[in-house]
Amino acid sequence: MHNNGKEPLVLLPGHLCTALMWEAQISALSDTTQCIVPCYNKGRSMAEFARHILNEIPLPRFSLAGFSMGGFVAMEMLRQAPERISRLALIGTRSDRDTAERIQQRQRHIDAVKARGLAAVFPEISRNWMHRSHQQNYTLIATLQQMATMTGDDGFLRQESALIQRHDAQNVLATVRCPTLIIAGEDDLPNPPEKQKLMAQLIPHSQYINVPGCGHLLPMESPQVLVLALHNWLST
Repeated sequence: MHNNGKEPLVLLPGHLCTALMWEAQISALSDTTQCIVPCYNKGRSMAEFARHILNEIPLPRFSLAGFSMGGFVAMEMLRQAPERISRLALIGTRSDRDTAERIQQRQRHIDAVKARGLAAVFPEISRNWMHRSHQQNYTLIATLQQMATMTGDDGFLRQESALIQRHDAQNVLATVRCPTLIIAGEDDLPNPPEKQKLMAQLIPHSQYINVPGCGHLLPMESPQVLVLALHNWLST
């Protein structure tokens, strides 16, 4: 990939996701921007994920985009090394901690995966992530299944543990001064738009975009909308 003198773009996948989720964005942007997709193969907390990624990226500064859990990691990277991040995009994510009800749901998923493997929870999770118009999109479902298989039971359990333990990041967002994009699917169930609008209110001069007809999986459900938004954000 070529960077043409521009700062690279680090793309952080979501929970149970890999670089496959960014396929459309990488294809569209890599002619002008070097795209880097880290993985969460080390650590059991957002702080550890962030620290390992920062240590593994040999770049003084970069643009940073995080989807869902990747947004939580991005906010932790901001906490640890704000001077290295030149632009920030938060996609389908939120800044608050899980509710007690959500933690109970995650614990139920953890118990099910320990007992029966990822197949025990994948159908429920994938349905919750997709807009109703994509429930029969078998190509999308197959890609989700492939990414889940690549993540594996251990990866899922480490990520769930990190999600349960994560800190509220509103104090971090209030310090952000770099160009910031926040983009939400209108029908995102795990991270509703009102939670994402709150982040925009915390960050001075941020841009907020709401995408109609889209659920949680914005990079895959509305790929070209996100490509255009990221292109404009990178051009600021």
